Amino acid sequence: MQVQPLPEDVATQVLSRLTFSPHDFVPGLSLPGDRQLYVAQATRTISSAHDLRFAFELPCGTTIAVLAEILPWDSEFFGVTTARLHGFHWLDGPAPTVSTDYRAAAAALCERARSAGVRYLLAQPDARESAVARGLGESGFALIETRLFYHRNLADFEWSDRHATRAAVASDVQGLGDVARKMVNPFDRFHVDPALDPKKVDELMRVWVENSILGGFADYTIVNDDPQPRAFCTAKFHRNAWPVWEKKLAQPVLSAVSPDLKGWYRRIIVELSYHLRDQGAEHAYMVTQATNKAVVHVWESLGYRFGRCENVFRRLL
Repeated sequence: MQVQPLPEDVATQVLSRLTFSPHDFVPGLSLPGDRQLYVAQATRTISSAHDLRFAFELPCGTTIAVLAEILPWDSEFFGVTTARLHGFHWLDGPAPTVSTDYRAAAAALCERARSAGVRYLLAQPDARESAVARGLGESGFALIETRLFYHRNLADFEWSDRHATRAAVASDVQGLGDVARKMVNPFDRFHVDPALDPKKVDELMRVWVENSILGGFADYTIVNDDPQPRAFCTAKFHRNAWPVWEKKLAQPVLSAVSPDLKGWYRRIIVELSYHLRDQGAEHAYMVTQATNKAVVHVWESLGYRFGRCENVFRRLL
């Protein structure tokens, strides 16, 4: 068992053996294309100061690529060097099974990350990767969130009640930031983790809204059509990926609704679904927590259905 440099053809090797990909639940989406996009992102050239990737031979003789990197934006915002494990991916030797022991790889990653100054290490394996989840849990990683992915075709989306909405503008930033900060989602990984400063998490919600409207975090932010809107949802069109996916897939992302606008969450999702279709999207997907029953109820009532599940772990170093 030892840490080794990644092979030069790591992207090719990982791609040839990859069994899961982030959007493989979407009907008609190119699975080779989805896998290609994931592997290209996880193996892209990055600064050596942020690169935590290596190859590792497990006790069973399987060699895997440990693909992880430091996250500069998160590290600067929270004042804690933060990194993410993209995955443990098979390179050579016996094929991984549900019994594969990843603890040695997790320990090697923690040591490498700790040596690079990392103090907060994230991992979010697909729920189908049960051996990875077990290995992380047995290596001191705490489960902090279970995410559900929901999706639907937009071509046949219809809803009887329509409501006036518009795109968010710069003058909406402060008010919407206040809504996002006050309407705490107690289930997301930021609010549920006691290791994160609650004041910084509140500030993150405001900064996220500001950057979504003004800084490119989102392609569109929809709000209720009011001089001082108090309901919103951001969205990414993912247009650059459409040719590779062979599917025009878009994503609602961050939303919040003031408590005095009861019923507006459903209305915002309805109107955003129409808007995504008007922008050319054929399909949409959204992510929430398994514990967020109210959001899941709204999505299911609008014809969105379950696609996949992933678990979010973190380790403090």
